[in-house]
Amino acid sequence: MRRPPFSSLLLPLFAATSCLLPAAQALGEDLTFGSCELALAHVHFDDVGKDASKLAQRCESRDRILSLYLCLKVYGAEGVGIPGLSHENETCQAWRDTPLPPFDIVDAYSNDDIAQLRHIGLDEQQNGAHVDEVIMLSETLYRAAFDTLDAVEYVYYNHYIYGMAMIIFWIVVVAMGVLSRLIAAIGDAQRSMVKPSTGISRPFHAFSVWLKRHVTIPATFGYRCAQNLGWCTIPPRIQSLTLLAFIAMNVFLSLYGYRFTENNLYFGSFERQIWRYGSDRTGIISFFNFPVIWLFGMRNNVVIWLTAWDFGSYNNFHRWVARVATLQAVLHSVGYAILIIKEGGVDYFAWWWTQLFFWTGEIATVLMCLILGFSVYWLRRKHYETFLILHIVLSIFVLLTMLGHVSIFKGQYDMLAWIPAMIWVLDRVIRIGIVVPLAYLHALVASPRTKSIRIVWASRERGFAEDVAKHDLGPLVGCDKVSVTICITHREDFADDALSALPEAALVRYGRPDVPREVEDAVRAARAGSLAVVACGPARMADDARRAVVDSLSHTEAKVDYFEESFTW
Repeated sequence: MRRPPFSSLLLPLFAATSCLLPAAQALGEDLTFGSCELALAHVHFDDVGKDASKLAQRCESRDRILSLYLCLKVYGAEGVGIPGLSHENETCQAWRDTPLPPFDIVDAYSNDDIAQLRHIGLDEQQNGAHVDEVIMLSETLYRAAFDTLDAVEYVYYNHYIYGMAMIIFWIVVVAMGVLSRLIAAIGDAQRSMVKPSTGISRPFHAFSVWLKRHVTIPATFGYRCAQNLGWCTIPPRIQSLTLLAFIAMNVFLSLYGYRFTENNLYFGSFERQIWRYGSDRTGIISFFNFPVIWLFGMRNNVVIWLTAWDFGSYNNFHRWVARVATLQAVLHSVGYAILIIKEGGVDYFAWWWTQLFFWTGEIATVLMCLILGFSVYWLRRKHYETFLILHIVLSIFVLLTMLGHVSIFKGQYDMLAWIPAMIWVLDRVIRIGIVVPLAYLHALVASPRTKSIRIVWASRERGFAEDVAKHDLGPLVGCDKVSVTICITHREDFADDALSALPEAALVRYGRPDVPREVEDAVRAARAGSLAVVACGPARMADDARRAVVDSLSHTEAKVDYFEESFTW
C-alpha cells in the first residue's frame, strides 16, 4: 500500500475544509483572496529553501507574500482580501512567530513592472512549479481558481441546505397533521352546533369527512394495508402519498444544485466533479435523516400527541426514511470508493482503510444495510425478540461509527449523532411509567363524555380469555357503559361447560367476529354522535375494520375515527 501524494489528500479530506470555507465566504468576504491562495497552493517558492513547508512559505517567503499581494491588487477591488490577510497574519504570528509585512509594500509596483513579471499559467501550477522570484498569476489561472471556489461554495452550501430540507419536510408534514386535526375539530363543532335538517352549510365538517374517506383512512390500493404483500406491507393512502413526496424530494435534491467548471483545481475532470459532489450530497442528506429516523421509531414522541396519528403511522415513516438514508449512504460510500480506485487502484483504496474517519464510515454503511436486511416483515413477525435485539445493538454501533466518520469535521456534524442517542434514552425513561394494563379503558369509563364502550374480542384459547376477563377487565365487565363480546375461535373450546368461567355479562360467540357487521352496528348506534373504532389484532381483521369505517363514512352523520394498533412492529 502506498501513501497518497499531497494532491490526493485533498480527495477525501477536502470535505473538512470545503464546508468551512464557504461558511467564511458567505459572511461577505470576496472570493479573490481564496482564489489567489488556491492558485498559489502548488507553486513552491525556493527563497525559503526547497524543502520548506507550506506554512513556512506562506509566512516567511517574501516572494510568495509579494505574489499574493500583487494578485489581490490586480484582480481584486480596493480593500478586498483584508479579512483573509488578517486571518493569515494571526496564523503566522501564532505558529511561526512572524507577522506579515504591510500590504502597501506592493504600491511600488507599476503596471509595467507587473507586466514584466513571470506569469504562471495552469500547466505550471498543476505541475508544481518551483520559482525563486516574485510571480504573477495569469488571468486563466486566476479565473480557474475563482470558478473552482465559486462552484465549491455553491455546491456545498446546497449540500447543507438540502440536508436541512429533510428535517423541514417533516416539520411541514407534522404541521399539516396539526392543521388537519384543527379542521376536524372545527368540523365537529359545526356538526354539533348545526343540525343537518336546517340545511345550513357545514364546509369544514364536509371537508373533514372527505379527507377521512378518500385520503387519511383508506388503504393505498383499496383493501390490503396491515396484511403483507410478500415480505413487505403497504402503508395507508395518506402515508403513501407523504412517503412518495419524501422520496421524490430526496431524488430531486440528490440530482439538482451542482455547478461544474472546466478547469476545477480541486477535482479536475467533469467525471471526478460529478462523483465527488454526488457522493458528498448523498452522504450529508443521509446523515441529516438520522434524527427523523430515531424520533419516528420511538413510541413516545411529541409529534404523536400533536397530530393524534398512531405509532404505526410514524413507524412506517421511520422504516421508509431509514431505507432512503441507507440507499444514500451506499451511494456515498460507493462513490468515494470509485473515486479512490480510479485515482490509485486497489492498493490506494486499501491505504484509506488505515484512516479512522474512512473505515468508520464504510462500517457504518455496512451496519445500516444489515439493519435493513434484519428488518424484513417476516423476521419482525416470526422472531420479534431477535429483530429487536439486533435492531438496537446495530443502531448503537451505527451512531458510534458515524461519530468516528464525521470526526474530521471538528464537531460540525456531531449533533446529528447525539440527537438520536438522546431521543432513544428519553424514550426508554418515559416507558418506565407506562406499565398499567388497560389504563385507557379505565379512564374512558370514568369520563362523563364517554357514553358507551363496545369491546369485541377474539380469543383462540378459553383459558386466556378467562384470565384477562378476571384480572384485567374485572369489574368493567357488566358496567352500564361497557358491553363485551368474546369470540372463542378454537373449536375444542366451543362446549358450554368450557365457557362457564367467563363473566355472565359478557356475550360469548363461537368463531371469528364479523368485523364489517360489528362496525356497521356501532356506526348505526352512534347516530349523529361520535365514534372511535380501534382495531388491534391480526392484519386481516385490521384491514376489514379499516374498509368498514371508510364505507360507513359515505352514509352516516356520525363523526367516525379509525385507530389501528398493530400486532407487529
